[in-house]
Amino acid sequence: MSLSPVQKAFATSRAPFPAFVGGYGSGKSAAAIARAMALKAHFRQQDVAYYLPTYPLVEDIAYRRFPDLCERKGFAYKLNKSSAYIEFPNAGRIVFRTMERPERIVGYEVAHSVLDELDTLPIDKARDVWNRVIARNRQKMPGGFPNTVAVATTPEGYRLVYEMWEKNPAPGYVLFRAKTMDNAANLPDGYIDNLRNTY
Repeated sequence: MSLSPVQKAFATSRAPFPAFVGGYGSGKSAAAIARAMALKAHFRQQDVAYYLPTYPLVEDIAYRRFPDLCERKGFAYKLNKSSAYIEFPNAGRIVFRTMERPERIVGYEVAHSVLDELDTLPIDKARDVWNRVIARNRQKMPGGFPNTVAVATTPEGYRLVYEMWEKNPAPGYVLFRAKTMDNAANLPDGYIDNLRNTY
């Protein structure tokens, strides 16, 4: 899979709080996974957390797509499903967590986090998750680089991502907008036309 310019810009952004917002098929999860892997490759001793709304999504996305990417790239790794992380020899790990129960976002530290589909949560729950994730991001970074918390999500109306990245963005909150057409090279023939016809 090749990254579109907006996916690549998000994956490599050094902003403390980048958000990738796009519709169906725009490559949100691909951009989020690429970001997590880019951070792990660049900051080998720091850990990354990757969050999904539910555990079945951790199984379907994290446990499949991260190993697939490692196999394609020839990266050595060990997937530990019982403890929910993927580990790299002498290079730390990516920890997988859900956003189902925010009170369980405790007991570990990472340098970076990526939240996949944050805006599918009700706004109060999403805000609770966001605040707890920020609190986990406290591994010290080398060379003055900031710790980062990134979001990749579909636009779900006027929820948390709209509030924090569009309506009242604080310094460091950078929005990357993506269209389904931006990711056309990675979509099956007819996918975009079928979406158009459906809507």
